[in-house]
Amino acid sequence: MLFSLSHSLDDSFEYEGVSGKVDMSFDNVILMFETQTREDMDAYLKLIVSLQLLVGDDYEERGQDFQVGLYQYLMDEYINDNKPIIDPDALRNGGGGKEDAEQYSLTEDAEYIFASFLQAYGMDLHDQFKKLHWYKFRALLAGLPDDTKFRQVLQIRQWKPYKGVTKEEKQQMQDLQVVYRLHVTQAEAEFARMTPEERDIYMEEHPELFEPPEDDEPYL
Repeated sequence: MLFSLSHSLDDSFEYEGVSGKVDMSFDNVILMFETQTREDMDAYLKLIVSLQLLVGDDYEERGQDFQVGLYQYLMDEYINDNKPIIDPDALRNGGGGKEDAEQYSLTEDAEYIFASFLQAYGMDLHDQFKKLHWYKFRALLAGLPDDTKFRQVLQIRQWKPYKGVTKEEKQQMQDLQVVYRLHVTQAEAEFARMTPEERDIYMEEHPELFEPPEDDEPYL
């Protein structure tokens, strides 16, 4: 389902004779992503918890094949259909180059995102729990101006040495990249929810994301 200015948001779903509503509040979707990266849960428990978060039922009586299929349907049609667009090529000196989701985390960057929404939109995200739709959240995240903390942190992470950069500036930026480095990126959180088959396809389509960094690249 795509974000549209000509149609209202419809979060109803129908899958193999089962119908209902998907909880698309931004805080619920982020909680679902956080579930996928928890090390104290096995894959099946993550599946059950994710279904409960999204549709309020784990459909245990329908069996595991149905549960997996429903979860994948919900992810493909509602959650991952439209990701935030944060243009890495708009940075000074042509920085960037990695996929946007490799540069941020909805969990680890929570403080920066909160502060940036308050600065840019006057919006306290805690007041928006169960109110702000996931699609609207993504649109606002993508539209944050360059002077917000979140965008400034992205610029630091995406910075690369350029011709003419001084040794002092290079060292300063690399030090900042260490300070602002991520432990789990949003791309990794989304990768964690994929099936083995989807992971193989993703790795084949994006081999550059799985190559070890060159020695002269700053550690992120």
